[in-house]
Amino acid sequence: MAGRRRPTDEQLFADQEDFQGVSCPACGSADTRLQSLFGGAASEVTYFCQGCRSCFQWVKWQHRLPRSYPPGPQDGP
Repeated sequence: MAGRRRPTDEQLFADQEDFQGVSCPACGSADTRLQSLFGGAASEVTYFCQGCRSCFQWVKWQHRLPRSYPPGPQDGP
């Protein structure tokens, strides 16, 4: 379709807990944006810092592990 743009990764995942509150490890700025869902490893995403204008990797599931698939009894309902 002409004129329609695909939403950015940042727009698609802005409400996800794993992608909120990411600060730059170089300068400490919270003014960061999701650059890519794929980083140097499957468990990383790439962020861009607006403060120092550098890219950095962030580990997905920083504060919790993902649920297993298919869910097992340890995962609950």
